[in-house]
Amino acid sequence: MGFLQWLENTDFSQFIASSTWASLVLLCLHAIGMGVVVGILWVLDLRVLGFARSLPFAAFKPLMRLAWLGFIVNAASGILLFSGAATRFIINTDFQLKMLLMALAGLSVLLLQRSLAVAARSPETSDVLVVPPAAKVVAAFSFLFWFGVILFGRQIAYTLARPAA
Repeated sequence: MGFLQWLENTDFSQFIASSTWASLVLLCLHAIGMGVVVGILWVLDLRVLGFARSLPFAAFKPLMRLAWLGFIVNAASGILLFSGAATRFIINTDFQLKMLLMALAGLSVLLLQRSLAVAARSPETSDVLVVPPAAKVVAAFSFLFWFGVILFGRQIAYTLARPAA
């Protein structure tokens, strides 16, 4: 907890915690980043699950770069928001669940990309990518994990302990 108290007490973290506009800008950036990441990944998950079959998987290659950009925006804004109340965030169950689900969601994206890359190299596929059943399972979990990230992320606003007076 010593590091978190130090982080929370830095001038920059104090500025974030006390400035209404800084917090709002960071929350806005966090929401935009999350919308980009989850929007792209949910469409990919749904495509793997069999929706929008006319949408080629190749269309996701440039979008994955955009998803990574959204993730970077999310990580940066999230770290800055965390720094302003680190000791309260770290003990918040909703924050802990969000972080766990984010890790699982990230792992599922890596697994999904790997399974789709293997399927794309498979000699029995010609122009059409045959989605392996395991990829469908991973896509379903990915969808649910990202849903949980959003759900528990929103919950943090309602369950984060107020600062001591």
